[in-house]
Amino acid sequence: MIESITQFITQQLKLKVNEAKSAVARPQERKFLGFSFTSGPEVKRVIAPKALDRFKQRIREITRRAKSVSMETTMEELAPYMRGWRSYFHPASLPHHSTPQFCMLSPRHHPSYAQSPHR
Repeated sequence: MIESITQFITQQLKLKVNEAKSAVARPQERKFLGFSFTSGPEVKRVIAPKALDRFKQRIREITRRAKSVSMETTMEELAPYMRGWRSYFHPASLPHHSTPQFCMLSPRHHPSYAQSPHR
């Protein structure tokens, strides 16, 4: 089946097919543009685990303790990243386990904020 699809795409549509990324499989078995799909009677689009891991890693980079920048500078870098991530993944069903990713931003994760006299 994959051969006939590949042949149609390359010959009729004149497009290249990346064999490493191409597969015929159930949606639950594949990841696409940072999304994956649940199995069960009602299939839902969810954020892929790899995308969540990248999100957490980027938040750690922006808010790392060794950075020695002001809270304002950190927030100026963090705000557009969070807005963009939320805008991109908004259509996905956010499972309950994804909520802690946003809790990573609590004061205990950024010592300059936790020690701020203006809190």
